[in-house]
Amino acid sequence: MLINKEERDRENEERSKILEMAYKKATELLDDERIDPEKFRGLYSDKIIKKHQDYVDQRREKFKATNTPEEMEMQRYSTVFEAIVHDQIDMNGWLGEHAAARKASCYDDLKNGVDEIIEFEQTEASATAHLALGVDVTFGKGVFSKMNDIKTRIDAGDIGVIKYLLTDTYRGEMKNVPRAVIGVDMKNLNEIIKLWADNKKKSLAQHKVKFIILSQIMMQLNDFAQYAGRTGKGAIANSFNRVLKIVENVWDEESKGYSDKNGDFDFEEDRVYNAIRSYCDDLNKQQPASLA
Repeated sequence: MLINKEERDRENEERSKILEMAYKKATELLDDERIDPEKFRGLYSDKIIKKHQDYVDQRREKFKATNTPEEMEMQRYSTVFEAIVHDQIDMNGWLGEHAAARKASCYDDLKNGVDEIIEFEQTEASATAHLALGVDVTFGKGVFSKMNDIKTRIDAGDIGVIKYLLTDTYRGEMKNVPRAVIGVDMKNLNEIIKLWADNKKKSLAQHKVKFIILSQIMMQLNDFAQYAGRTGKGAIANSFNRVLKIVENVWDEESKGYSDKNGDFDFEEDRVYNAIRSYCDDLNKQQPASLA
């Protein structure tokens, strides 16, 4: 069905209003939830904290100087998407009842590529006390470069550190934290933005985007673990596999209540999902240099 220019303009105007409303809600939520390095004084020296803050200030100034209006709008979408993910993990159990979202500090976001820190509560007495996943949120460009950064860190034998981790029981840094990239395309993003702006909690609880994200995380944890194993990085492979086991259990439990219009889990219409899958397919074909 053809849509005339007047109707298309109305739709764009309405979408812009919803985005502005959601962006205000998102910035308030993330600013309130963001881990504050000031709470680490005494653990880290004043010199270290200032050095990290100077790094953040420099990166922000660079963004302001180089970003186009279109890029600024995309950044608004990205902020809203991150806030929705953060909120739905905590309020709607998108990653299971034992997961909690921690908004990473600006330093860990800009330096270590971590937007959200997902902490998984361990129910077994012998389990690792703090098991976490670093999540990098996107909805369009940059998927391959973000995933390639994870691969590069695996190749170097150091998948990175979260410098500022603050939970109910822990304050400090956490090393060897596995990471994953999550995202959806504009069509799915606009759909959940409207639901979130309208406080449609029930509609979001079992939304398709929840399962797209779960699938993306499982795919990457599995494939990065296998890649690390093939390249002789056993400890890194174990880090990915520990979190993978938890997310697989969440999928098994949560997927029982999901059924899309076709009754399956076909997410191929989402371009970001396809980009992540394409990268993983290529990754699985790569062999260690000694075997190539």
